[in-house]
Amino acid sequence: MSDKSEAMKTEDFKLRQLFGNSKLDIIYADVQFGNPKCNCRNFGICTVTEVIDFTPTPLVDEKAIASITFMINGKFKFQFLKKAMTQNTSKKHFAKDSFIIETTYSFLILNKKIEIKKGIYSIAETENFINLLF
Repeated sequence: MSDKSEAMKTEDFKLRQLFGNSKLDIIYADVQFGNPKCNCRNFGICTVTEVIDFTPTPLVDEKAIASITFMINGKFKFQFLKKAMTQNTSKKHFAKDSFIIETTYSFLILNKKIEIKKGIYSIAETENFINLLF
């Protein structure tokens, strides 16, 4: 198992401890940044694809790996692994302590419809992760 998946699994364990071993739905996803109405250019989330296999792949601009945690209160958290994104991607999308969604984006995952509304979202950064709460 790669360092990326080990770090994310450790963070999952911490989340489960924090919520008293309650069942949290957590998936891992490939995230393509950009505006879906602008052919994935500009700002936002363009696509989210569930990841089953953590086979290491070369880093690509405008993409990242994230865990998505479905919280008990109905919100969800995207947790981006810093090592799994290029410096260009990090600077463009997360350099100003906020994350811009230009167009509302909806997707279906774990039989749940997820909608990320247009807006500006605060980020919380740790040594290994960039966190967004929607």
